Amino acid sequence: MKTQLKNKIVTVIFAGFILISFLLCIVKPVTEYSSSERRNLAKFPKLTWQTILSKDFQDDFTKYASDQFPFRDELRTVKALFQTSILGFLESNGLAVKDGYIAKIENFTNDKSIENAINKFSEIFNKHFKDTDAKVFLSIIPDKGYFMSEDGFYPSLDYEKIEADMIAGLEGMEYIDLFDVLELEDFYKTDTHWAQDKILNVVETIANSLGSKDRISLDFQHNKLYPFYGVYHGQAALPLPGEELNYLTSDILNDCTVYDYLSGKTTPIYRTELFAESEQSKDGYNVFMGGASALPLLRIDNPNATTDKELIIFRDSFGSSIAPLLAEGYSSVYLVDIRYGNFDMMKEFYGLEITDQDVLFLYSSIILNSSFSFK
Repeated sequence: MKTQLKNKIVTVIFAGFILISFLLCIVKPVTEYSSSERRNLAKFPKLTWQTILSKDFQDDFTKYASDQFPFRDELRTVKALFQTSILGFLESNGLAVKDGYIAKIENFTNDKSIENAINKFSEIFNKHFKDTDAKVFLSIIPDKGYFMSEDGFYPSLDYEKIEADMIAGLEGMEYIDLFDVLELEDFYKTDTHWAQDKILNVVETIANSLGSKDRISLDFQHNKLYPFYGVYHGQAALPLPGEELNYLTSDILNDCTVYDYLSGKTTPIYRTELFAESEQSKDGYNVFMGGASALPLLRIDNPNATTDKELIIFRDSFGSSIAPLLAEGYSSVYLVDIRYGNFDMMKEFYGLEITDQDVLFLYSSIILNSSFSFK
């Protein structure tokens, strides 16, 4: 009798949970965007005979129900804590977690993507820089997975192969090694990027190779913004604290401006107003020159430069935070993002003249391993 009563109680509780969840699903407004995961959530699928017969409705409804389930974020956190704290998992939602640092687990080195990057860079080099007085350099930024995989707990990319292939395939460029200059603590814990205030040794290494070190003081003031939540903060679904986002200024940088060729607007180097908006966008890294999204060509102008030398950086989003620190050594720094525009068209349309500039191809290993977005 006790067993039957216990089973009935469990059944009633379970049925009540299902009923309450069903009612909440009905009355809960549809959430269009998840700020924690930085993605659009599934909407109720179109119901037609065609979608029913093709099973598209069932598949799309499953995604909709999963995305719109009440208390979804809270349940994701409970699941992540159970897996990492109770079961001892070393990852959460496909992200490696180590000493508070989070990184995307990358265990497949895409040789075709590396070859594609080499071909794109070679095409640009041969067409625009080979027969000029420009000095061209190549540098690879290792992602956090490089450091987190050192103890063997996490799979990772074959960084040695990526580095060797890029160097061998781009013989006309002088290589600047950053693998031994960086460490895990130089990156944000919850974000992909390096922290600007931690990379002064990287700036010094690059400037030394470019020959601009004597024009860069590396004397900056530290400015703090808080709290910063990186891209992995919401994806990992763990209750991690916010971080400090420090940006570096000086009298020279305060006078520098950024010109966006696409919009024709001129702004300061640091867009601190975007940090306040990051509560909705969840991308406080946009403080650095507005971020990299859909900005194919920017130019930093330094009115206090002691030289007329220019620097061209072919870059991904990492370049947004390091370019200002290199700007002191140049009259202008051009930032080219070939994920959002073709350099041939940019050069022709905006009348860029190639003479004796310093040129730096600076890309993270993650972007090189997924380079098919290059135009």
